[in-house]
Amino acid sequence: MTDNFEYTRAVQYRKKKLPELISSLTEIDAEILMALSGGEATLPPALIYPEVDGSKILNMFAYLNQGQFANIIRGASGESVKKSGCLDCSIAMIAMFYTRQNIPIQNVSRFANAKGRLDAASALAQYGLRQGGNIYGNFANGVINEINSGRPTIVHIRGYWQSSDGTVLHSHKSGHFLVATGYDNTGIYVYDPGKRANHHISYSDWATAGDLYYRPVYSK
Repeated sequence: MTDNFEYTRAVQYRKKKLPELISSLTEIDAEILMALSGGEATLPPALIYPEVDGSKILNMFAYLNQGQFANIIRGASGESVKKSGCLDCSIAMIAMFYTRQNIPIQNVSRFANAKGRLDAASALAQYGLRQGGNIYGNFANGVINEINSGRPTIVHIRGYWQSSDGTVLHSHKSGHFLVATGYDNTGIYVYDPGKRANHHISYSDWATAGDLYYRPVYSK
């Protein structure tokens, strides 16, 4: 009985002190601690919501859904764009934004190797574009900076992902790529090759995404 009582007191103390501890951490440290805590604490607003004043949505040229391409094979991979071509579609949509012309998905997917890995650098280079590195942490502010600079950006998440209202945002354990195209006071707009264009995802939902990073794309 004493052991159970002491355990209960310890849990209660942890719940009380955890938000205070999280508030002193960086964004990525806080997310790790949240996972370890089983979600018992609430992330302070400063770690979820960026300082947003207004909104901006880029004028994308066209939307591509990978489900349209069941019969298009990705280079040497033997897999269809429908099955594993989210990055292919993301790159094609960004390239169309810059070139303002339709781009056949084959022009991008042909750079996939036998293991299904896309040579994104080569796919972008044919349109005079180059990619930056994968950037973890400070996700929302980083993406907003890219949008404010007029650049749609590649975004990556991994694993099953569900919004606070129960909407399934990603239903597989694998990784998934999409394109950030805009933002407002409550969230970020994306062109999601697996769902739809102008999909709005709240900042609090982004905070629960697994293996989250963004990858800038620049015009040379």
